[in-house]
Amino acid sequence: MLARAAEKLELAVSELSIEDGLIRGRDNRSVSYGELIAGDAIRLELADDVAVKAVDTYTIVGQSVRESIFRPRRPANLSMCIDMRVPGMLHGRVVRPPYAGVDAGDFVGTSLIAVDESSVRDIPGLVSVVRIGDFIGVVAEREENAVKAAANSRSRGNRRRTCRT
Repeated sequence: MLARAAEKLELAVSELSIEDGLIRGRDNRSVSYGELIAGDAIRLELADDVAVKAVDTYTIVGQSVRESIFRPRRPANLSMCIDMRVPGMLHGRVVRPPYAGVDAGDFVGTSLIAVDESSVRDIPGLVSVVRIGDFIGVVAEREENAVKAAANSRSRGNRRRTCRT
């Protein structure tokens, strides 16, 4: 890698050093290992006669870690998208009725006979049961109610089946 860097930077190998994952020349130009291999398929043999780096040249190993690197990188007043709530927000879950045996073929998407919505009718805040082909989803005002509605679903039958949702 040093020979490649010397060629790329037009410097002698003796004028190069390795710092912070870069090969640097005395003139402060640098090149990364990624730039040096740039899409080549390289098979490197390990050499047994290479000197081990002297411990006193370590800049990271053996050093204390600053606490600040563990602090969040975003201001505390920002929310993640999964934590956001907006007025009138609804929550949904997908119900996945299992296919008995084979789950691929022309019947996929057309084999659901019926959906029994009475199995979730008593869940508070249930807004809708959505059916498109074999896709079944439940929509509720609160996330825990959508989870409960999806968990209450049961399916039975074979390739042609009825799903309790």
